[in-house]
Amino acid sequence: MSEAQSESFFGGNRVVSLNGGQPTVRLANGRYIYRMVSLGPAESHIVDDMGSFSVLCLSVGRGAGVTIGDQVDDVDNVLRAGDVARVERRTVVLTAGAGPGVLLVAGVSEQVRDQPSIEMTRAADHYRVSKPWGHELWFNGEHPAYVLKEVFIRGGNRTSLQYHHFKEETNLLVAGTAVLVYKADPAVANDDAREGDLASTTIQSPSFVHIVPGVLHRLIAESDVLLYEASTPHLDDVVRVQDDSGRQHGRIATEHRG
Repeated sequence: MSEAQSESFFGGNRVVSLNGGQPTVRLANGRYIYRMVSLGPAESHIVDDMGSFSVLCLSVGRGAGVTIGDQVDDVDNVLRAGDVARVERRTVVLTAGAGPGVLLVAGVSEQVRDQPSIEMTRAADHYRVSKPWGHELWFNGEHPAYVLKEVFIRGGNRTSLQYHHFKEETNLLVAGTAVLVYKADPAVANDDAREGDLASTTIQSPSFVHIVPGVLHRLIAESDVLLYEASTPHLDDVVRVQDDSGRQHGRIATEHRG
């Protein structure tokens, strides 16, 4: 399995720039497993190390798709761009058609559900969460073991300056230029951090940022930014030290009204 190329740490945030042309890139392999898989025409990739996981089709060649090679009755098992398959207790083979395909696979090694299953959601049907800075698409709902979601930040906007008590996350930047804001002085408590205690670095696609609990972070979109986040299932665990919209900690109910 190919590895990433350039690794740096900024206030505890791990930033990794990726090599081009790698067939498989390991993005995380701890509390959750997360990888990007690139397939050429007719190439295959087997997923046999996860008991509960999702497969997101990022892109496919024109007119092509990626087949999930598990014989499941009554399932249209061809993924096209934006489609997601949620898999429980099954080994699957992902096979590109006449064109190439790029996939994200995220999940956990343990078997979480009692029954084997594959559930498909098409690109137009994902659960959408509105944000002051853009939106999120939640691909596997509120799963008890892991999360996979899309994060879109409009150019010129920024997320909260925030940290988490329990949540660990890995954000794969696939499009745009972002500025990562981090705490420069480790002696300053997260809740006391002010502008003078912060520093920043620019990140370009393709790269990813790995964030563990207790690490202060914020993303600023210099252009429209598209990320894909895998994480532990702590969806409400957000401590907002500063927020441009005045949002408080945790989940914001009004963002979940469609």
